[in-house]
Amino acid sequence: VLGVRALGQTDLEPVSALGKLSQIAFAVLAPGHLVTNLVAGAIAEAGAMQAGDLMQDLKAGHLLGASPRAQFYAQLIGSSASVLVTVAAFNMYT
Repeated sequence: VLGVRALGQTDLEPVSALGKLSQIAFAVLAPGHLVTNLVAGAIAEAGAMQAGDLMQDLKAGHLLGASPRAQFYAQLIGSSASVLVTVAAFNMYT
């Protein structure tokens, strides 16, 4: 929520800072577990980036008069389809 609000007000997405905050939290929760710390930071950063991208898409759709429900379903279908396309492309090129 913090990252989305900052993006909405400043048009700057603080994903790197959110990833670092997550790493600090996991350094306290699981000291000495380097992989856990890195994965937690990466997941927090990726989640913040996706949330910001979705918010910007919804804002653009609102300005164009699109239905938020239709936009949500389009994002859901696109995200689901991209999983299949990405896996197929990876298998094709490896």
